[in-house]
Amino acid sequence: MSENSNDKRKKAPSKVDNVFVIQILDQEHGTWQGRVTWADRNKTKYFRSALELIKLVEGALGSSDFEIGFDDESEELSEQASLVGDGRDVNAG
Repeated sequence: MSENSNDKRKKAPSKVDNVFVIQILDQEHGTWQGRVTWADRNKTKYFRSALELIKLVEGALGSSDFEIGFDDESEELSEQASLVGDGRDVNAG
């Protein structure tokens, strides 16, 4: 093989952006609850519905700064979801 043909090979990308790990922790009221982790940023957000999951992912893809604000109720639900995901009873307490 000539040196020229080696130069024409495509190189694999060195970094993959926007890798999401989605964990479905529960399914109630006809929708999913769980968490999504941005693997390249090691950041996790909890979602209460499939629509909220889509909005989180869409927000991350549409902006380099994907901070999405949650109200106090949502943060509380996120904490409860993490306890449910760990197998602990959120009402035991």
